[in-house]
Amino acid sequence: MTPDPHHYYLDSNFFIAALEQGDDGCASMLQAACTGAVLATTSALTLAEVLTRPLAAAQVPQNRSLIARYDALFEGGSLQIWPVDKPVLRAAAAASAGGAMALPDSIHVASAMVAGCDVFVSDDRHLRLPGEMTHIRLAALPAFTLQARRPL
Repeated sequence: MTPDPHHYYLDSNFFIAALEQGDDGCASMLQAACTGAVLATTSALTLAEVLTRPLAAAQVPQNRSLIARYDALFEGGSLQIWPVDKPVLRAAAAASAGGAMALPDSIHVASAMVAGCDVFVSDDRHLRLPGEMTHIRLAALPAFTLQARRPL
């Protein structure tokens, strides 16, 4: 198979599906991203979003384990964690200025743009992506990545 030519942006709901809901396609993609088999980026904002629910009930042992898994995932490795910096915030402000997207969604889209991603992986239906960026829903992810790596 050929290497996957895409640069994926992984939205918060991707991580929840992979780590909390047992979605095999997302878990497989996450493993590929963490080992460097595919190029993948997410925003530092994602950590805050995925930790909100587990931290609300941190006394539950499963949630403590989940918090530790998220913390380890965001500490480094091949998965690129894009900072929420001035270029991202300016692009996010421009994207949400028309009221089309909530600011957190705009930060995710802006992070993907600034990072140079060409595929946005998310189940969010109301995203407004630039024309050159492909939106892949979680259910379509296994077929899309398989097609991207098919033999020439």
